[in-house]
Amino acid sequence: MIFRIEKKYIEIIKNPYKSSFNEMKSEKCPKCRRARVGDYRIVYFVSEKQKIIEIIDIIPRSNDYRLF
Repeated sequence: MIFRIEKKYIEIIKNPYKSSFNEMKSEKCPKCRRARVGDYRIVYFVSEKQKIIEIIDIIPRSNDYRLF
């Protein structure tokens, strides 16, 4: 599973706005995006000003909407 998460992370670095990476509909993190990796989601934030991608959390899909 770690290999799959790492592979998805590399995809996020290459293109954080890829259409399969959806924006979160959340009040806590309105500009966060999510990427699916099997039974998990990578929740991340793209800072345009600082030009960084910050991984917020890697969570099971069953919990993703309860936390955000």
